[in-house]
Amino acid sequence: MKHFTKLLIIFTFVTALVTIPSIDYSYAYAEDSSIDMDNLNWIDENGNYHFPITQYDEEWQHLSCTDEMRQVTQIPDSILKSISTPELIDLIIEYPLLCDIKAYESIYEGYQHVKENFNGIQELLSRSNAYYNLIQKYKTLNIPEKRIFPIDEILSASNSPEHTLNSLISNHETRTKIYEDASVQNSINIIEFMLYDILQDNAYNSAKFVREYIAKTKEKIQSEYYEASNSQILLSTALGQNSTLFTVNDINAINTLSASRITGIQTTTSVYTPSGTRVTVTYYTQLEMCNYSDYADMIAAYDATLLSIASKTFNCHSYAWLSKSDDRYTHIWLGSSDDNTALSAFQDDPKYKKSKTASVGDIASWSQHSAIIAQINVKNPDYDVPDSLCISKWGSGPMVKHYLSKCPYYHKDSTNVVYYRLYK
Repeated sequence: MKHFTKLLIIFTFVTALVTIPSIDYSYAYAEDSSIDMDNLNWIDENGNYHFPITQYDEEWQHLSCTDEMRQVTQIPDSILKSISTPELIDLIIEYPLLCDIKAYESIYEGYQHVKENFNGIQELLSRSNAYYNLIQKYKTLNIPEKRIFPIDEILSASNSPEHTLNSLISNHETRTKIYEDASVQNSINIIEFMLYDILQDNAYNSAKFVREYIAKTKEKIQSEYYEASNSQILLSTALGQNSTLFTVNDINAINTLSASRITGIQTTTSVYTPSGTRVTVTYYTQLEMCNYSDYADMIAAYDATLLSIASKTFNCHSYAWLSKSDDRYTHIWLGSSDDNTALSAFQDDPKYKKSKTASVGDIASWSQHSAIIAQINVKNPDYDVPDSLCISKWGSGPMVKHYLSKCPYYHKDSTNVVYYRLYK
């Protein structure tokens, strides 16, 4: 009864703080979003380096597209050459798009994309003193036992959690708390994978890192920020890649601290393209829903709208290519970063006609992402051309409605979006 009363009080407070409107898919943008890159201020009044625009700022919401977000957060060459390694690490863990690490098939794949898109990580990994400074930072990072903002409790008490989350994100005060909570996991993840990157080529310091990793695992299991499915991400990655970073004794020590992730039985099944081509895909017998708290910061950063929480057992391609033809799609992982044979079978099916212009209901495919077009020629005052609104699944996370040009997967200069229309 006390727990219910606590949730009721929390929810009443948030409802009072945020006036929950009907969900509106239109967005407010500044009349002029042009950014003067030469005059961005990278040093605060105390002489510390900081990003000139971050996800905490109202200006961030008015950036026109993903490319502009990446552009304003690339560290100028003059600073890259002069910034100390500890200062660079501090800047990296404040990178506004660290949330992208959760947007892909795995955190490791997400890390690779963040590294590719952010010059701060590239610079750090080129430095000879990167390991020493990273391990020192890793040791000092604190994992609090309690969240700043109890978002999962609030949403579990709501009759419409998706509606409530979108309203929380639209409020500056609660959005800030969501970002602050997300920074705990994002900072740990990015440092662990940068260290993992370094140790692939230099195993000399592996034992020291593993000791610190085990110590950090003890902190994780005492914290509301972690559960069994996300406390051992680096260990799972290393084992999946047959890395020798962890010894058998290390693995046993870690497994005694935290249970392994369970997602039911992973097997294979067959699906069929519209023309009847048989395709073998990964099939999960048991659904496992993702947490609202794990993806709220990413939805907020891209000014997107949560449509529904979803299972970790299907991806964007499963939704886009199978949701209209196979009721099992939420159990199916279609294609992967390592093997896109299954996805290519659908893209090459002759009943799909390719187009360079979008229509409602088309499947949009670009980079490593697929989405369904929900609206076309949507006016975006901060973008030079009319945009499309898409519905897609983000990684192992939720179903989201977003601008095509405003999501973790979009690259204006290098992406060639193809629209697929089914003709029966």
